[in-house]
Amino acid sequence: MISVVIPVHNTNSDWLSAAVTSIQNQTYKEFEIILVDDASTDKRTIETLENLDRIDGIEWVRLESNRGISGALNVGISESRYPIIARMDSDDISMPGRFLKQITYLNENPEVDLVGTDLTYMVYNQEKWLTTGQRTMHPKVITREIARNSLWFLNHPTVMFRKKGVLDVGGYDENLRGLAEDYELWIRMLRNGKVLHNINDVDLFLRINPNSLMGNIKRENHEFQLKLQKTL
Repeated sequence: MISVVIPVHNTNSDWLSAAVTSIQNQTYKEFEIILVDDASTDKRTIETLENLDRIDGIEWVRLESNRGISGALNVGISESRYPIIARMDSDDISMPGRFLKQITYLNENPEVDLVGTDLTYMVYNQEKWLTTGQRTMHPKVITREIARNSLWFLNHPTVMFRKKGVLDVGGYDENLRGLAEDYELWIRMLRNGKVLHNINDVDLFLRINPNSLMGNIKRENHEFQLKLQKTL
């Protein structure tokens, strides 16, 4: 059984609905969906969440103050009922076979604490979303040596992990508001002997939002990640 944790903050309602539909269409059906609303103020987002909350197997958790993605994920993990957590962003799309591949991999490799997949990108062009064909290709086994020489070796929206493995190292650091909270967790897991792998299949479409503010903190993230690498 899997708990799918999806943080939401003022997400376009069409994108949010598409993301949830991609989970509902998984070939592996033993899961719950936890939508953690990080104090959204957009009316349509809230209306969409209210409608989704009426569907069996979907839980909407409303945060009264904005805690950032780390806080939202920690809340979702604490609310989850199952020992396996699947990550998903509220504007991306998972391929139908994603969960079955990952849960099978974890079942066949009990020493692995977390497994990600590759992804490809969607961009907005001529009033519609199109896949670019550009994909990631990360190493299958993430060693300390790989992490010491790479700032990007896992795709955060694709990961599935054992809840115990993440809680053992303290979960996501909520003090990191916009500063590579995922990368910091991966480094902390590696420092504590956790095992991180990838499946080299494309199992998620990542939407490149033209209004994203992530570019504004790219430099700060880079400097922060370099400091983390030195702790390995």
